[in-house]
Amino acid sequence: GCGDSDSDGYSDPDGGWFIANGADSCPSVSGSSSADRSGCPDDDSDGYSDPDPSGTNGPVWTVTDGADAFTGNATQWVDGDTDTFGDNPSGTFADSCVGVTGTSDRDRYGCPDTDGDGYSDPSSNWTLANGADAFISEATQWRDQDGDGYGDNDVGITPDSCVTVQGTSTADRYGCLDPDGDTYSSPDGNWTTLQGADGCPTVAGASSQDRSGCLDDDGDGYSDPDPSGTNGPVWWVSDGADAFIGDATQWVDTDSDGYGDNPTGN
Repeated sequence: GCGDSDSDGYSDPDGGWFIANGADSCPSVSGSSSADRSGCPDDDSDGYSDPDPSGTNGPVWTVTDGADAFTGNATQWVDGDTDTFGDNPSGTFADSCVGVTGTSDRDRYGCPDTDGDGYSDPSSNWTLANGADAFISEATQWRDQDGDGYGDNDVGITPDSCVTVQGTSTADRYGCLDPDGDTYSSPDGNWTTLQGADGCPTVAGASSQDRSGCLDDDGDGYSDPDPSGTNGPVWWVSDGADAFIGDATQWVDTDSDGYGDNPTGN
């Protein structure tokens, strides 16, 4: 039974009834807000009034005063840490780290994301198993399902070629089995010695020219011959093995006359 200039159901403030008591904060404009202030425009009808930084409809009113931080979204209204993710846990895009400013938006919303790839840094209640970033300082990688230190994103830096197998290889491909520890991966159904897999997977070696990961006595890149197949497949000079083991300046002798083809070698 009191004055209601804008007919929105909220009474006009007067000498005995103030905005603090629930009187209309926007007495000249009809509105339905009721949570932060009464009777002001509420675009999404969540109870929180639209911000009014210019004071067009009443006193100047901003998000810091309690206005809706998410106009147009009825499920969110407060953003205490101002990271654009709402504090209502049951609303859309709910902030998983309320009170902590964060930019993550892939595994969870609004948590610290050191490298800015969208995946949040791990925390005590959110681990790699939950989807946290396995590489917090590398934006091109975020998941490492086999835990070998090489990321699952095949277009990222040092991508794991064997994403479900924990491995240490690095020379020919990353993160695959390397039982002899010479950095060359063991061959498998998808990767052969012709592609760079270890030609001698049970013996550590440094050869890289004729075949990879086999013994190379003089360190010139060409593997020692292995006519008995002791360290891998039978391998002769005719297959590409070093024709001059013990001399790092020569390795090929096309005409088999005992003199090397490298014109600058011994």
